[in-house]
Order: sequence, then structure tokens, then C-alpha cells
Amino acid sequence: MKKVLSILAVSSIAVSTPLATIACGKNSENPTDEWDFDSQKILMLNIVSGIFQNNLKKDFDPFFYIDEESSAFDHKYNEFAENLEDFNDTTSARYKSIKASIENIINWNTILKDVQTGVVDNVNFKQLLVDNQSPLKNGFEVSKINFELQPAAKTVLINFEITSDVSIRDKDGSTIFETINFNSKIAMFQAVDVAEEFNKIKTEYLNHFNDEEISGSFTIESDIGNLKTTAGAISSSLDIKNKVQENLSIIMDQAQTSNIVLLTDNLAIKTSDNAAVDSAAGEVITSTFLSASRESDINGIVAPELRRLYWDAIFGVEGKEEELLNNILKSGMGEEQENGFIKNPPSVLSNINDLIKKHENMSNVFNCYFLNFNYLSGYAQYLPIRTAMESQGSKFKLDMDRDEKTIALFKTEILDLQLEYSGEKFDLPAISIIVRQETKKANTQELEKQFFSDSLKSFRKITNLNESSPSSNPTGQYYLNKPDGWEQYINQELPIEDYFNEIWSANPEAESLKDNLEITVKIFQRNYQNDAGAPQNNPTFMKFNQNGDVYFHSGENSQNYNLPELRYNFFSKNMSGFLSNGFSITRAGFKNNFIDPSVWKFKS
Repeated sequence: MKKVLSILAVSSIAVSTPLATIACGKNSENPTDEWDFDSQKILMLNIVSGIFQNNLKKDFDPFFYIDEESSAFDHKYNEFAENLEDFNDTTSARYKSIKASIENIINWNTILKDVQTGVVDNVNFKQLLVDNQSPLKNGFEVSKINFELQPAAKTVLINFEITSDVSIRDKDGSTIFETINFNSKIAMFQAVDVAEEFNKIKTEYLNHFNDEEISGSFTIESDIGNLKTTAGAISSSLDIKNKVQENLSIIMDQAQTSNIVLLTDNLAIKTSDNAAVDSAAGEVITSTFLSASRESDINGIVAPELRRLYWDAIFGVEGKEEELLNNILKSGMGEEQENGFIKNPPSVLSNINDLIKKHENMSNVFNCYFLNFNYLSGYAQYLPIRTAMESQGSKFKLDMDRDEKTIALFKTEILDLQLEYSGEKFDLPAISIIVRQETKKANTQELEKQFFSDSLKSFRKITNLNESSPSSNPTGQYYLNKPDGWEQYINQELPIEDYFNEIWSANPEAESLKDNLEITVKIFQRNYQNDAGAPQNNPTFMKFNQNGDVYFHSGENSQNYNLPELRYNFFSKNMSGFLSNGFSITRAGFKNNFIDPSVWKFKS
């Protein structure tokens, strides 16, 4: 069965992944081992939908207001007025004539070319393609047309829908189809001068909000990493709405039309986390390795002084948390410091340390250089956002001095505006602006420090390590609070997504620390391979036994013996399952095999 997808959404994906995972365009690198069918399917559909939407909007915006002398159609207003029923008859020659005219406006080859570049040439979508062909190989259809008269204004409204079936190779190799759609309208005026007045307003409106200064003049101050929360705050922000209203007044003053009135009662501001660009790029590897004990490490992975620092910081020994946090902050990108942290920037930003030094206390985990890199990149989750802005003619760009505190961008739509003429109402086309999310703190390094501090404190609380010490808990056992009523779930398979939040709720202090910045926390499995060489997925299920040992795995027959971790990420986007630019603790000394004692254990 076909499903109609929203073509306004753009995909979300992990905070940051290796370039091979999400780069668009021709790519000879191997796709990530964390490849997830459902996530990549959503991502590919959103990219195809975005290309479909952006190009069709660009094709039809010039025809939003036309007069009856327009070469687009061969019919005059009076013919519509006298034969409206016939125009609405899908079998009539008049209906078919308008349908053919609409089809002729569409630059389908441009859409196919963009899909080839953004999807077909992307190695991460190869498994989703049918016979390695374009997912839009079946073309498009003008599926609906409806004609309405507005006699007081001597205008006919042509409402239409264009659909296309996206072909996808399913998990079992069969071909499935998802339907995407585009809806728009054309207002045809009998009077040439009236159409000119409407187009004058539309041109002023589009040029104004596409202006470099105006397009990026909207901001929201927030330290929240959950992009969905910030998107909701933007959509409901009276400050942003009022600023849009002020700009609309300027537009109407400049247009100087006396008989056309702008209606803003239904003005809506709309964005989502799927329309966001975050400022995390490259990869942060947290080598906070907790060995089998504080005093020994048979594997010799960590230097003795670091081993003791990690243990002491995790248990909350006075002064050690601050020492660890300072080590994290001072670690440069692309450099392995004594603290054991490695921060790898994108390869094209190998000079990021020099760039950051131009600013006072700028984070090297998320900053405006990474934000600009993401926005301009061909990354699959960001490309539709930039191309949507470019296709409408936006001149928005980041400024590294002005954007020192900017941590995210949100493509935000201005919707539901109308023009009134002769008592009739006409829609204005939607247009997008960029809303900057700026930290409330003095600089991004302060925000980075709070992120790592809250993550560490929350981890200490959720595992109840704060109630013990390296001497009283020499193995570093994690003790979780068991939610009320969970005795009934002993030895049962529990989906992590549905149940782990109850463990957070059973430890309000840990949850509160996590929620200060609305940090995203996931159960994470390091991407090692099992003996068969197959990639391992992040755990999706949890199970605990009579002794309270808690195990995490990705399925009944999975062989994920590596110890799962709690991974804290500042930004909330996550589709591929590969989480980076975050904080976690790697453990040794325990197994995750459902037999031996687990590092995770419910308090008795």
C-alpha cells in the first residue's frame, strides 16, 4: 500500500558520522557498518521528497499569479466562468488541456539529475535502489486539478497536486513504492494590471526575505541540545512572529499598493528538528577507559595516572572531575593529548585549531566553523535544507565573527499569509528564513563544559557510583534503581526504547542532570565485529535475571558480548545508530553474555 509522505520534512541522522556514512555525491568509500535499513529508507525518501518539492516550487512560483494573457494556458477567464463544471470534469478536453499545460511547466530532467547526484550516486543508498536505477524512474503524474471562481475579483484559482511513486528495494529484495506529493495553486486574473500588482507584492516579499541580512536576522537563545524542543520554541516564538510582522509591514510599504491588503491573522511560523543543521562535525572519541580495577590494567591500555584519574572522576573524588573536564576542554582537534581524548575534525577542516584560536573560548566540539561546514556540505541530512534555501533565491550565509555563539540553524517557513482584493482572499507563497540558535552562555566552550559535566554527573547518579568509592566498589559495578513493579519482567525481553526511560524515572536526580540541556542518551555498542565478521548493531533489547544482572543485546540470537555503554550526545539527531561528539565510559572486567555477572545490576 502506498503511503503519502510529508515532503516538507528533511531527514534526521546521527549528530555526526564519518564522511563515508552520509556524504552525497560519488563516493568510493565503504558505507558504515552501522547501516540501518529503516533509518536509511527514511533518509532517502526525505532527500527524494526534498528534491521533488524544491524543484517543483521553483518551477511553479513564477506562475503563482498570472493574467489571462499568460502563455501558460490557452483559456481566458470568461471561458472558465461559463464552463467551470466542464473544466472540473476529468474526462473533458478542457481539463486535459490544463493538465498538459501544467505538465509542460515541470522540468523533470532537472529533478532526475538532482536525484542521481543526491541518491543514486550515494553508496549508502545502494541497497535501497531497485536494479541500481533512479527511485523516480516511473515519472510523475498531475493527479488532481480543481478549479474555483472568485467572481468579485474576476479570477480563477487552479489548485493542483503532482505525485510520484518512489521505488525502493525492501529488506527481502521485493520492490515497494512510497508516494510523494506536491500541492500548489495558480491564480489567473482577467485584468492584466491586477496581476501585475499581485506580482509586485510577491516579488517584493520574496526579495525581502531572501536578502542576506534579513534572511538570517532571526535568532533564538537556547542551550538546549534537543533540536525538536528548540524547533517547537521557534514555531511558538512571539518574538520571531512579531519580527516577521515588522518585515511584512516594510514590504507592503515598499510595494505601495492601495487596493490590495495583506492579511496576517493566520500567520504561522513552522520548523522542525528535521529542518535543523547542528554544529557537531568530525568525531570525538572519549577514551575514558575504566579498566578492571583502579590499581591495575592487564591490557595496558591506559597509562597508570590516567587510569586512576578516570576512576576517581567517575566516583566523584573531590577535584578529579574538574581535572578530567579541563583535560577534555584543552584537547585539540586532531591531536592525541595526554588525557587520552582524540577529537577528529572533518578532513577539509584540518586547520580547525588555528581557526578556533581566532576566537576567545570557542568550543572545538561544536562551533560555527563546524556549523558552516555542515550547512555547505553535501551530507544527506543537510543537503535538502541548503538546496531549499538556494532554490528560493535565499542569500543567507554564516559569518564567523557574528556567529561565534551560534550552535544550530533552523530552516523556518513563513506560512498562511493572504492578500485581499475586492473582498476575495488569495494565498501568498510560503517562504523560508533561517533562525539561528545561539547559546545563552558567554561562549560555546562554557556550553561544552556544562555538557560534559552534566553528562558525567548524570552517569555517576544513574549508576549510583556516587554512593560508593574505588575502595568500597573495587570492580566499578554499576547499580541501577529498579523501577517499581519490575519483578514481573525477570528474564523477559524488554525493548530498550519502551522501557529504559522507566529506569531514568526511577532515578530523578540522574534524569534531572540529563535534562538540564535535554541531552540525548542512548545505549551504545562499540562497532567491533563478532567472530563471523558480521557488523554488530546497537542494542535494542534488555533482559535481567533473578540476581539483578542486566544485559543489553540487539536480538534473541545476537552475540554482542562487548559491554554496552551509555552514550551522552548534546544534539538529538540520531538515525544511523552511530553516535559521536559525545561522552561515554568504556568498561573492562565484565561480560555481556547472559551468563557471567554484568557490569549493569539492579540494586537489591
